[in-house]
Amino acid sequence: MQSIDKNQHKKFGILELGLDSTAYYIQLFNTRIGHKNINSSDYLTVVSTNFDKINNLLPYASADLDAIIKKHLQELASLKIKGIIIPNITLHETIDKLWSSLNFDIPIAHPLFGTIKRMQKANEKSAILLGSKYTMNANYIAETFKNSGIKILKPTEEQQDFIDFVRVEVYQKKDTKKLLKKFNNLVASFLKESPVILACTELSIANTILDVNLFDFVTIQVDDLINLNK
Repeated sequence: MQSIDKNQHKKFGILELGLDSTAYYIQLFNTRIGHKNINSSDYLTVVSTNFDKINNLLPYASADLDAIIKKHLQELASLKIKGIIIPNITLHETIDKLWSSLNFDIPIAHPLFGTIKRMQKANEKSAILLGSKYTMNANYIAETFKNSGIKILKPTEEQQDFIDFVRVEVYQKKDTKKLLKKFNNLVASFLKESPVILACTELSIANTILDVNLFDFVTIQVDDLINLNK
């Protein structure tokens, strides 16, 4: 359990990006600090978005997406918060592109950089990436990790199709115990070969495995956000 002084003036800022995903981040935040109230208004300021509009533009970068995310980041910065967390992994590619031009001095809990730091500390040189079909095949995560000396490995095409199916079923709340067990068995089999990165909120929700070699983007973001307080 990590501690936060709720009496400190500044709060953390979080974008509301999909009700279930945002709720999962907040719930995990509460769990990590030992707080049972899912509202967490003592610690978090939630900024609303038109997620349907954002989601319709994802996963591809575009000028329209840039404009929307830039506006929300500026809104977060105007709230005098002490740190930012974004409950959507895919958006970080857009955020990275915009960040330097925004000239913010507010830190962001970044899933890739937080994971790279942990893997470098553990002297890990490669990991199997689990995410959406797009994420597992796009260059963004692979190139970012490669630049830090870490090789990203991909599941087979058949495994990718299954992982993406699990993601969609969780998102649509159609997942079953049988499906989740099969997914976790697959994760366990990967862990026998290599560290594993979970790069999708729905897969984080589906996962039940605790392992030192399992790097969960969501948990890493939340822990890094909490540690901004120290």
